[in-house]
Amino acid sequence: MKNTIIYIFFSAAVLFTSCNAKEEPIKINDGKIAIIARMSESDVTKTIVDESTSHDYASGRTGLMWNSEDEIGVFGGTATNVQFRNDLTSTQAAGVASFTGEIDDQIPEFAYYPYSAKAGTDLTKIQGEVPSVQTFDTDTRRIPSDYKIGGLSKTVKDGETITGYEFYFTNILSLFCVGVDATGTDLAGSELKSVKLTFPATGALANGKFTINLKTRAISLEASTTPNVMTLNYSGSKNKLNEKVIGYMSCAPFSASGQNVTIEVTTSSYIVTFSTPLKTDFAPGFIYHFPITLKDWIGKEGVTMTPNEGGTPTN
Repeated sequence: MKNTIIYIFFSAAVLFTSCNAKEEPIKINDGKIAIIARMSESDVTKTIVDESTSHDYASGRTGLMWNSEDEIGVFGGTATNVQFRNDLTSTQAAGVASFTGEIDDQIPEFAYYPYSAKAGTDLTKIQGEVPSVQTFDTDTRRIPSDYKIGGLSKTVKDGETITGYEFYFTNILSLFCVGVDATGTDLAGSELKSVKLTFPATGALANGKFTINLKTRAISLEASTTPNVMTLNYSGSKNKLNEKVIGYMSCAPFSASGQNVTIEVTTSSYIVTFSTPLKTDFAPGFIYHFPITLKDWIGKEGVTMTPNEGGTPTN
């Protein structure tokens, strides 16, 4: 057995952002030279939220990073679903990471994230799931159900010796950035428990179990019993509405532009419910912002605000 190094990069897009790749040489942890593609106006999509940039709605920036817990599954030649781990320490988060695993003399061709032994050994039918209820921890900031796939982009050599491989990953799901601001309302200072999004009952296949073909990038979704309802629960120590609280969730891509979504915000004190038209469809690899400023809604016709006597999410 031998360890094969895979350098992981990303190709991703952000809603309403024009992205042009710029190549420049960089050095990673072992000193080898590689090429990284950077987005001109937005950070690329990776694995955990970088708190320093995740709150910047004005510029549309969302900073997301790899961390030490991340693992990928690799296919190539006769190697199927081989587990690769990265070399980051528990205190590190990085935009570029190297992953190593034992693949003999096979050439890695396809990979997916996150690794799971239950994903299967058929690279045309990698199994995954987008749950209808997801939890965002405001302390760890890990994105729930974040799936990516990648393919071999470049072989890295030192003279005639192969030292590693470059992979570019793309998200196969849509990513929702849901932010709640209770400033100037009776909900200020309470704990944000959940945000539930109810899309139109017809045509909204937002969650369920799926298979992905790593070769063609085609995804096949088996809808859940509530395919049009997505609930994001907030946990951790940073969910108090003394300031804007932001969370992330994954969603299967679907078309819904022009149709209404019903938004239900549950806090420890009140539940606020309202409906609003969607301005866009949801495509894979895009980040969609849901900035919910409650003072702009409370008191308007059709908006309800009721005490939350139980203090728990209404999933």
